[in-house]
Amino acid sequence: MRKILLVVSLSIFFSAAVGQISIPKLLNPDTVRQMNYDSALTRIINHSQVSVLFRTFSAWSPYNKNYKVISYDDNNKWHYYYQIDDPAFKGFFLSSMSEDSVSKIWNTCIKNNLFTINNEDLSTKKCEDVIYDSHHYEFTIITREEFKKISYYSPEFFESRCSSTKERKQVIACATAFKKLIRK
Repeated sequence: MRKILLVVSLSIFFSAAVGQISIPKLLNPDTVRQMNYDSALTRIINHSQVSVLFRTFSAWSPYNKNYKVISYDDNNKWHYYYQIDDPAFKGFFLSSMSEDSVSKIWNTCIKNNLFTINNEDLSTKKCEDVIYDSHHYEFTIITREEFKKISYYSPEFFESRCSSTKERKQVIACATAFKKLIRK
């Protein structure tokens, strides 16, 4: 009887441990109470341990709301949501993307230290080349108590024309993971 109880106890422990993820500490975060976000995002945030929002937008149109969101919920499951910038459609849509595909995006973000990358400081660029009307990559990472925004302007252009930076390469890798796995 003790062996059966031990086996049942261990299987419950290991099944709970397998479903957990480790959420890295954010570097230079703000508190969630300071965050101003769309009410449609509230439902996702309130039921998530962590969410990573990604969008790309033009320098001339920074109000684009075409967000891609990966979220790890309270039931230890991955989800992918998307939002389209269309006045006829409000809110986020849940996609049928597999948890495996969503976790690949998460693993790329972890591998490339997205949680600890600093926001791009354009004033420190030591580069003669310039580009106008290009794109930004913006990530917003939200945990239960903190959030952080990371924005990089035309990182591929500056990576190819200027001195390379580790952070820029990491941002490009994370953006590529979102864009490659998400074809919406």
